Amino acid sequence: MRSFFRICFLMLLLLTGLLCTASAERVSSQVSLTIPKGMRSYRNQTIVITAPDDGVCDLEITSSGTTFWRRTDIPVTAGDNEVVWDGTGFDGEYMPASRFHMTVRFSDGEGNTSEETKTFTMDKPAMALMYFIPDSDTLWLDSKRSWFFMYETTSPGRVLMKVAPLDDPENFIGTVKLDAGESAERDSWDGCIDGTRLQEGQYRVVCYARSAPEWSHEFTLTVARGAPETQEVGVTGPIMPSRSATDEEIWELMTAPAVVFDNGQGTGNDILSKPGKGGKVLGHVHGTGTALEVIRIEEGGKWAYVGAWNLQKANYIEGYVKVSDLKVVTPAQDYGLLIDKQTQTMVIFANGERVAELKVSTGNPALKYETEAGSYLTCNRLASFRTGSYRYEFPFRINGATLIHSVGWLEHNSFRSFENENARLGTKASHGCVRVERTTEGGYNAWWLWTHLRWNTRVIIMDDPVQRAEYNASAGKTGRDDMPYTGAGTNGWD
Repeated sequence: MRSFFRICFLMLLLLTGLLCTASAERVSSQVSLTIPKGMRSYRNQTIVITAPDDGVCDLEITSSGTTFWRRTDIPVTAGDNEVVWDGTGFDGEYMPASRFHMTVRFSDGEGNTSEETKTFTMDKPAMALMYFIPDSDTLWLDSKRSWFFMYETTSPGRVLMKVAPLDDPENFIGTVKLDAGESAERDSWDGCIDGTRLQEGQYRVVCYARSAPEWSHEFTLTVARGAPETQEVGVTGPIMPSRSATDEEIWELMTAPAVVFDNGQGTGNDILSKPGKGGKVLGHVHGTGTALEVIRIEEGGKWAYVGAWNLQKANYIEGYVKVSDLKVVTPAQDYGLLIDKQTQTMVIFANGERVAELKVSTGNPALKYETEAGSYLTCNRLASFRTGSYRYEFPFRINGATLIHSVGWLEHNSFRSFENENARLGTKASHGCVRVERTTEGGYNAWWLWTHLRWNTRVIIMDDPVQRAEYNASAGKTGRDDMPYTGAGTNGWD
C-alpha cells in the first residue's frame, strides 16, 4: 500500500511539472509573422499572424522612421490568423518598390505582450488607375473649348470610362476606351459614344483600368446644350486676402474669376512701365497659371494696368499689358489652397470650409531661393523627378515654374528615408517649390493633393512681411521691393 501511494505521489509531481512547463511555454511564446513574397500595391495579399493566445494585435509598416500603413486592435485567436492587405498606404497611395519593416505587436489583455519585426520588399505596383479628375462637372455640347480630364495609371495599359444615366446607374450605355502611358495623361471628350452624342441630362461615369475594375473612380457628369458664358476682361479688385480676412472672404477670392495671360503656362510675359513699345520691362509672369489683379483699363480698352508678383525677383510689380493678350478663367469651385510663407503652412479649403492645415517648406532665402507670392491656378501633373540625391513624388504645377510635391527621399540600403526633409517641414528649405508631407495617417498630404485637385484650382501664396521688412531695412528700401533671390525653377526643381 505504501508503494502505491508513493507511485501516485510521484505521478502527481510529474503531472504538475508538465502543466507548469506547458504554461511557461505558452506565456513565453512569441507572436510571429508570415509575409508572402511578391507583395505589391493594388492587389490583395494575405499576411499570417501566429498568436500565442487569444488577444489583439497591431500591425504596422515603416521605412526609415516613416510609417506608411497601420492597422490596430486586430482580434486574434491562438494560432494562425489571416489579415488581407491591398498593398496601399493610409489613403490608398501606392507603396513604392522598396524595402520595408513590418511589425506585429500582440497583447492578451492580461499584461502578456510580444512583438516581431520582419523586413520585406514591395514589388512595383500592379496595374491600377490612381486617379481620374474631370475638368468640370458639366460637358457643354456646343462649346469651342473641349471638356477634358486627367488620369494616371501605375503602368501603361487600357483604361475604360463607362457611362450610365444617373436615374438608371447600372444601365451602362457605352464605354470610352483610353490608352494610358508612362505618366499623367490629359484627354478630351466631345460626349460621343460610338459616333452618337449623349442627350442632355445627368450621367454616372465610372472609370478604371481594364485589368483592375475594383480600383474604380466615379463622378456625376451633367451634359448640357450651349456653351459657358465668355467673360470680358475687366477690373478684378484685390485678388490677395489680407491677413485679417475671414474664411468666407478667402473662399470668395479663391472661387472668383481669374484674369490670366492667354498663352502657355511656361510662357514668360512682360509687365511694362507704360503702354506701347517704349515701355520698360518691369518683370515677368507666366501664362495661364498666374492670376493678375486688373487695377484699371486704359487706352480705350486696349491696355490693362495690372499687379502681380515678379517671377524672377519675387517682388510685387504693377504695370501694363495688352488686354488682347488676356483671358478670364473660372477656377475650380470645390477646393482651394492657402499657403503662408511666414508660418510655413498650407490650409486646404473644401467648399468654403477649412478641412486641414499642413506644414510645408517653401524656398530657402539663405540659399538664394524664393517662392514668389501671388494667386495661381494649378496646371499639369508631372512624373516623379530627381534633384541631386533626392527623389520627389506627386508633383503638379501652380504656374510655369513652381511645383507642389512631396518631401524628397534618399535611399539607404534599399530603404527609402524621408527623415531629412520631413524634419524641415515648417521651415524654408526648398529651391522654390512647395514641399508637403508624402503620407499621413487618415489625413491630407501630397498624395491627396495630387489625386484630388482639379485643373485651375486656386492656390494663394501669402508673402512673408517679416522677411521682406528685414530685407528692406538692410537695403534701405521700402514697400514690396525685390528680394535678392532666384525664382523657383531657374536652378532646378525642389
